[in-house]
Amino acid sequence: MKLFRRNFSINIPKSKSWVPRSKSWWLSIILFVISILLIVIPAHLIEQKYAQETFITHSATGIIKKKILLTILFTIGSAIFSSWVYFVWFQKIIAKQEELEQKAAEKIPFSKREFIEKIEDSKSNTSIIIMETWTELLLDDLGEKFEKAIMKLFNHENCGLKILLLDPEKDDLVRERQNALNSGKKPSEYINVKEKICLSLKKIESIIDKLDEKHKDRLEGKLYQTPPSVAIYAEQTELRVTFFKLGKLTTSDDVIKFERESDGGRFFLEHFNMVWNQEKSINMLKIFYLSVEYNAKQFDKIKYVVYEETYYLYNLALQYSLLNNRSQSTLFFNNEEYSFEFLHDEQIAELFYNKYSGLGSGILLIRLFRPDSV
Repeated sequence: MKLFRRNFSINIPKSKSWVPRSKSWWLSIILFVISILLIVIPAHLIEQKYAQETFITHSATGIIKKKILLTILFTIGSAIFSSWVYFVWFQKIIAKQEELEQKAAEKIPFSKREFIEKIEDSKSNTSIIIMETWTELLLDDLGEKFEKAIMKLFNHENCGLKILLLDPEKDDLVRERQNALNSGKKPSEYINVKEKICLSLKKIESIIDKLDEKHKDRLEGKLYQTPPSVAIYAEQTELRVTFFKLGKLTTSDDVIKFERESDGGRFFLEHFNMVWNQEKSINMLKIFYLSVEYNAKQFDKIKYVVYEETYYLYNLALQYSLLNNRSQSTLFFNNEEYSFEFLHDEQIAELFYNKYSGLGSGILLIRLFRPDSV
């Protein structure tokens, strides 16, 4: 059952990299060479029209074109090259961690209250950044104070908040993070990571819903699908960084504090921007809303859930339009035509209540289905 859309995570040891440095860089070189060969050679052969010939294989498909094989090799090479880029970047993260430890960088307990107060005191042209698995700032007893700080922040000119959380539907990454967090804990103390992320998303949606229309685009959210290695909390002048550790929440652990304009500060801001701008990172609004076209009119911010591969929608403006225009029996979603029907379903409604806040009871839903599926 998918309430939101349906990472491998990496636990960085405290003082040593997970691969001895000399071996890790040899591995990096090997990955790079293999990826380049698998990209360049197939591309060159395809260019020379070598791939237009055919040959016999022992596979079940019998005869296949060389072009198909070369394209597959090219795709594999591209994937290996992407892995090489991530590998090199994480080696940089590990090296930075070791450098900070060697310099005996000051570690201090993370104070959620202090971070919120820094947001409250922000001036114009401030970008607040949070990168986490999920953030307890949204969920614990300081959640209301954090929400008020966000509202106050957006009253200043050119101020914004970017939140980057783990995609709750990346089961492998969620599982890795959950295993790391629950290491050494009793079963009664286990943390459900997916549930925490979904609760954080619901809280973010609630905050966006309360914002003035002119401020809604100032709260940006994305979901990452690659290992982050660190948690980052950045306010106007400083950022706090902590590495994921076994059995510890980042907000309950010591953090390293940097000036934003210091070498360390710029390094971790660059790391945040790299993950934020990845093609795999998903705009959080797409988790909450979709758009449809009906009777030549675009309807945005439609609340939805997916259950058993079927879309269910909730939006009062769309419902009103559908009920008052019976001549048009289909709408367009993702550039495809769908029929629709109205229904009351408590099981589906419960999914909406779990995903969104502020919905009344007994909501009227819209079910989408293919015109030829009736």
